[in-house]
Amino acid sequence: MGAEDIERQRLNVFRMEMLGAKVCPVTTGSSTLKDATNEAIRTWAERAEDTFYIIGSAVGPHPYPKMVKEFQKIISVEAKKQILEKEGRLPDVVTACVGGGSNSIGMFADFIDEPSVRLVGVEAGGLGVETGKHASAMALGKVGVLHGMKTYLLQDDNGNIELAHSISAGLDYPGVGPEHAYLRDTGRAEYVSVTDTEAMEALLELCKLDDTFLPTIDFGHLNAREFGYIKGKAEYEKMLDEVENAIGHDRLKIFHSHFSKIMFTNPGGEKKHLTFDDNQGFGPDYEPLMEIVAKKDLSPIFVCESAGTQDKDALTMKNYYLSVK
Repeated sequence: MGAEDIERQRLNVFRMEMLGAKVCPVTTGSSTLKDATNEAIRTWAERAEDTFYIIGSAVGPHPYPKMVKEFQKIISVEAKKQILEKEGRLPDVVTACVGGGSNSIGMFADFIDEPSVRLVGVEAGGLGVETGKHASAMALGKVGVLHGMKTYLLQDDNGNIELAHSISAGLDYPGVGPEHAYLRDTGRAEYVSVTDTEAMEALLELCKLDDTFLPTIDFGHLNAREFGYIKGKAEYEKMLDEVENAIGHDRLKIFHSHFSKIMFTNPGGEKKHLTFDDNQGFGPDYEPLMEIVAKKDLSPIFVCESAGTQDKDALTMKNYYLSVK
């Protein structure tokens, strides 16, 4: 697993390790899905006599994209069954996000042969396709070969794979599964891109639909993904004000948050979680946030994700909050 994705998905990694899995960090390249796939295929090729290669994304050599599609197909089978039961008809549009394309090919699978249903895949537009920091392989990608498949890829004129960017872990893959490329070229599915900002705005729109939907704000990852955006109170207050304007004070009052300092590089992104005692110039700092939480009379739930000092740093945050409340 890419070292950056291990940091971004620490809770999932923790669960895997609890179940006995050994998670090996990959630190080459961008330290994300592409590089983890490189290393997995390399290990498989070296040790084929005692190693099985498995992957959860719809990428790689045949038959892996087909295998993943068949396993993920249960999503569209269940969705079709439920909408026929509730509405008595097929949906007008089926849409899903696309990184490598596993959840989306699963969501499309049972509707592909239903011509009345539009299929729309949404790629990660990152900071905007015009900035070069995105993961929209089918918007600006070129046909090439990667991981044993011919598909659309983010690559330069010499065929070198370029870094992909997305605020979402799992969508920053520099290509797309080969069946998505086929669906695009035949016109059966259409693909659009959505920027990080647009995705966050859509999240707040979703929260407006039902009072039980609450946003989780991960200040550490937001800071690292935007290369040190949070400088102090002003940035914290701006983010909280946007959430409050969207869903109201009562629901902001009980929002959830993950918090830690995170090391990052620019370009490159997140590298690893830090502790509160790490004085390497990386934030964000917890004190301004605690002061604003006290000032606004909020009662959020904070999950501390410091590197190995979660209990100690969580207590530090709590004590500081109580001292300024």
